[in-house]
Amino acid sequence: MKGQQRKSRRFQADRESKMFLSFSRWMIALWVVVIVVLPYYRGLFFFEDMLYADMVLGLWALVGLSAVVYSLWISGDALGNMAMIGRDPLWIIGVLASLLLVLQYGVMAHFGLQATHAWDQAYRMGTVLLSFIALTALLVAAGEKGRRLVLVGTAISIGWTTLFPFLTIVGLNRFPDSVLGTRLSSVFQYPNTYGAMVGAAMLMTLIALSEPSQDPRAWRWRFPAAWVLVPFSMGLIFSASRGAWILWPVVWWLVLWFVPFAVQLRMIALTLMLFVVVAPILPFFPVWQETGSWAVIVAPAALGVVYAGIVGLTDWQSMRKNRVLDPPSAGPPSSAWLKRSFFPLVSLVLAVLGWLALRLPVVSHLLPQAVSLRLSDIRLTTRNVAERFIFYRDSLKLIREHWLFGAGGDAWRDVFLHYASYPYYSTQTHSFIFQLAIEVGLVGVLLFIVVLLSVVWLGVRAYRQGDDRDRQQVVLVAAPALYLLAHGQIDFDFSFGYILIVFFTWLSILAASGLTIRSTKVSQPMTVFARPSRLGRVLFLVVLAIGLLISGLTAREVYAVGLQPAGQSLDDVRKIVDYKARVRYLDRDTRFMKIEFYRQVYEQTHDASYRTIALKELEAVRAMSERDPRTLMKLARTYAVMGEVEMADRLYAQAVKTAPLFLPAYEEAYEWLVKRALQAALQAGQKSESDVQRKKNRCFRSSIVQTRLCG
Repeated sequence: MKGQQRKSRRFQADRESKMFLSFSRWMIALWVVVIVVLPYYRGLFFFEDMLYADMVLGLWALVGLSAVVYSLWISGDALGNMAMIGRDPLWIIGVLASLLLVLQYGVMAHFGLQATHAWDQAYRMGTVLLSFIALTALLVAAGEKGRRLVLVGTAISIGWTTLFPFLTIVGLNRFPDSVLGTRLSSVFQYPNTYGAMVGAAMLMTLIALSEPSQDPRAWRWRFPAAWVLVPFSMGLIFSASRGAWILWPVVWWLVLWFVPFAVQLRMIALTLMLFVVVAPILPFFPVWQETGSWAVIVAPAALGVVYAGIVGLTDWQSMRKNRVLDPPSAGPPSSAWLKRSFFPLVSLVLAVLGWLALRLPVVSHLLPQAVSLRLSDIRLTTRNVAERFIFYRDSLKLIREHWLFGAGGDAWRDVFLHYASYPYYSTQTHSFIFQLAIEVGLVGVLLFIVVLLSVVWLGVRAYRQGDDRDRQQVVLVAAPALYLLAHGQIDFDFSFGYILIVFFTWLSILAASGLTIRSTKVSQPMTVFARPSRLGRVLFLVVLAIGLLISGLTAREVYAVGLQPAGQSLDDVRKIVDYKARVRYLDRDTRFMKIEFYRQVYEQTHDASYRTIALKELEAVRAMSERDPRTLMKLARTYAVMGEVEMADRLYAQAVKTAPLFLPAYEEAYEWLVKRALQAALQAGQKSESDVQRKKNRCFRSSIVQTRLCG
């Protein structure tokens, strides 16, 4: 009887395991579809785009987390891998740090500087981090096939955005700012970010092709992967992103230390061949781009076929010899490190010599003018570099004032003019670490570092305990992630929601690799990990609860944004305006919409209660915007229209005082003072005329009575 019950439970567990495996793969496939589509919406840089993406990602994360929580309660022998996520200390620490970071963004959105998009940034970070947790758990359940599918999905997503500006050049799409002058920018509308994404895709593709192929069917993916490397390289070059140019060889060189000798050799050879194939069309590409010639597509495509043919030939030679120089092993032996250090050291010397050669006038004249000018401009004394240092120095002023818990999401956008020590207009800090320090302070930075270290250590576990394929996948994912992270410290890449999603997707793959390695390498039966710890269960319940809260708040925001007050009765419009202002109470535009509504209603009805409401709203917005001269100027204009002249005077003076280097504040304040002076002079003139007229009338009347004239 007991044996039959045991068999029945095992059968039930097997069936649930298969169902959850199928569910995980479907969820992962849906994630891939979403991540392929999302970049079209301007890389989710603008919060109005990201808010709707938050709805989709939040719903996906909720469904995934619900399934994970359920599986943690019913985990048996067949679900040992899934149960592992509930008790692995590294993963639990990472999840805890992620949750605390989400909570801190939410708390500081209300108690920080109350920036316009503080809640929007909190939703963005919350959705991304919750999706990261859910995706990692689902990848653990789906296994290697799931991780491979997500990796290919990110490559396709970045790949089509890389090719997008080429279509713009020949007129196949009209996406605004996809090409800026001679620089390619794609859907990101910013060449430096485009260059970072292309560089990451190139690293991932090159590392994948560098692994010697022993499968005759591999050409079906290796040929298109090699083919796109040529347009990828053209995209990286003509993004003219100096940061992307500098960091790419650095990360490429670091990769050499972590791959076998045979992979090193192929990686160097494929990189050199790529340069040889691309070099002939570099001088002609700017001309084709300027004229909108189809050669910008045909030439890279044709050379891509040539390069893919070369890669295919080397694969055929490798399979024919049927050997690799480094045999598979459980981990890289100490002697292998000495052997594989040869090529990195030699390539470092050659890279230095190549860099010096590029600086020579003889060589630089052979390059396109736009490229050679950007190369010659790589030094610490350029204006862009100097401005970066100014941004960082000014950011430190705000960080020092809110060093522990931060000033709240997107605070820099609202107050940077107050801290500017140089007349610039940049709403971004151009550094993710500075952005984090501003928004969530030292505590938030430490929490983010804990999340990173948790994932890195899981990746190290997969690299050390896995076989050659496991180590290859770790390097394949870690290299582009490191590249994006490094570039994000010198530019505002992580202000794009899409890039945040891609980065944390790669972290999910690394974490899932480490979790599954741990569960497959243990010598004990899988029942050791069958039941997750109580902490793991409670933790994922908390994750689910926070996910429900964030999704509910985001849905409310989306509903409020979508409400249109037009075409309604006055009472209905008032209710809609009040609701929008109550939900999006930090959004200055929404609050000004409410102010304008009540002001206009007052002018039409002369009901003093509407004017009182408008004035209260003005005061509330002023209290939130003490360091934003743009909002102060808008408040001053509104007060002036409502006849509150003295308040307008004070706000214009405050705008100038809070941002001494913001020239538009001086201009508008000067125009206001001139207008006030003219009005005063006009009123004085009218008063003088009326006094003369009254005097004449008085004299005329007295002349009748006294029969005398007044002079």
